[in-house]
Parts: sequence; structure tokens; C-alpha cells
Amino acid sequence: MVRLSKKQSNSRRIGFTLLEMVIVLAIMLMLFTYLVATFQVIEKGHTGTAMINDLHDYASMNLKAIANNLCNATSVGSTGKTISVASGNHVVVDSNKLLPSYTQYPGNANGARWALGLSFTTDSARKMVYVTIKLYDSKEGNALAYTDNISVYCPGCKEMSDITNANSIVFSTEPVIT
Repeated sequence: MVRLSKKQSNSRRIGFTLLEMVIVLAIMLMLFTYLVATFQVIEKGHTGTAMINDLHDYASMNLKAIANNLCNATSVGSTGKTISVASGNHVVVDSNKLLPSYTQYPGNANGARWALGLSFTTDSARKMVYVTIKLYDSKEGNALAYTDNISVYCPGCKEMSDITNANSIVFSTEPVIT
């Protein structure tokens, strides 16, 4: 009989008690919470970096598209195609053709995250057009988010009007008749 009672006491100690299992589950729950919070912080940082990179790409694409159109210009400031900002915050030529059609991050109720501002200045003596692009963040109350500029040399430009800080520019690629 004594042996039988020893076997019973040994067999009772094989599993975990309810208290031990609850403690282990509580520790696992705390570790899981920290793990999820860590991934959320990493994801938020990655999203912010990706958005800034896309902001720079959007400005760069617009500037390159403007430069591609202006470098072949034969006249600036006369009749022809217009580079300006449309109501959808895109750069346009002739008010109907979007230069870079780019899907932006969602912003305020108007849709696009970044509002666009352009400024043109010309130097007729050097045949240069200076373009400044400003991007405003609509989610941050239209705060200035990024500014970039480019200078475009127009070697074939026969006529160029001096323009200072205009919001749009008119150019022609047709030969100038003198």
C-alpha cells in the first residue's frame, strides 16, 4: 500500500498546475503586445520614408517633363503651348495633356495629397528658363513640403520674353519666322 501511494503522488506532479499555465500565458501576451507595437512603429516609419521618396519623385518627374518640353522651344513668351498647373494639381501642356500622370497618396477631401506650385523666370540673354516647383501637403494644412528648381537651356530659342516669377509659361516649338 505504501508503494501505491508513492506512485499516485509521482503521477500527480507530471503536468503543470493551472496557476503556472496562467502565468505563462500572461507572459506570452505581454511579449506579443510588445512585438505588435514594434512592427507598427517600423511600418509607420517605412510608410513615412516611402511617402517622402514619392514626393521627391513626383517633383522630379514634373521638372523633367517641363525641361523636356522647354529644351526644344524656339520661342518663349509668345503664342504656343502653355505650361501651368491644372485644377487637379497636375502640370499640363495646352490645358488638356497631363505631362506626368501620377497617382498620389490620398490627401484631404479633394483627393490629391500634394498641391503643386510653379514659378518661371527667364533670362533672354543666356537663353535660360528657371523653373521652381513647390509641393504643398494638403493633409498638413497646405504647408510647404518640398521645393526644387531646375534651369533649362533653350539653344534653339530665337525669341524669348523676359518673365519674372510667372505662374505659367508659353512656348512654341514651331520655327520662328523673322
